[in-house]
Amino acid sequence: MNHSTPGSTSAPPHVIRFSYADLAIVLVVGIGLANSSVADFLARGPLSLGMSEMAASSIAWVMINGTQLAVGLVIVRHRFGAMREPLMLGRPQGRQVGIAIGWGATKAALTLGLLLVLPPALVDGGGGEGGYPAGSLLAQFTFAFTFGAIVSPIYEEVLYRGVFYRGLAARLPALAAITLSAGFFAVVHLPRVFNTISALFAGLLFAWLLHRYRNLWVPIIAHAASNGALVVLAFAAQAG
Repeated sequence: MNHSTPGSTSAPPHVIRFSYADLAIVLVVGIGLANSSVADFLARGPLSLGMSEMAASSIAWVMINGTQLAVGLVIVRHRFGAMREPLMLGRPQGRQVGIAIGWGATKAALTLGLLLVLPPALVDGGGGEGGYPAGSLLAQFTFAFTFGAIVSPIYEEVLYRGVFYRGLAARLPALAAITLSAGFFAVVHLPRVFNTISALFAGLLFAWLLHRYRNLWVPIIAHAASNGALVVLAFAAQAG
């Protein structure tokens, strides 16, 4: 039985959303861990054991990116008590996969366009964070593709779209949330100017894809397609 009086309005239910502390943690983890200085420090241990530079760097980046992904998942689990639904990780439809690949290819083309139009001084220093470890061309390609086209799209989309963008979107209009989250995503990629500019466009696109399709797999797949295409093209040029 409804005991509310005529004309009264019931209090709105409590809406669970990411806190500002959650968003701050994402930025701290993103800016504080994802840099070559931390990777070099973590690689010292494996190097001291006689491992190759490639193996040591791989272990270091697995530790870094694994920590970042774990932090994002812990935040989601702590806040919502679940992960799949809050992160919008439902199984993507075939049409969504095709759309994601198409937008990923578009983003890759845009990145190539930036390489052509930006002054060389702004393009220098782009590519992998800190360059690639010493090794054969095949080993470097495997390293770049694994971390660029598989690992990064997963942990970055969980952190920056699944948590950070959605935390903003719960408080701001969609356009403001998309723009602001993309700006912070670009800042995370400083100090490399080209990477920062490219990340700004990527942040705008991937946040919009999540807003439009309500499925985190869409920006993950687009991100993977974009990075994967760029890695393949870069190493194909070297091999040629």
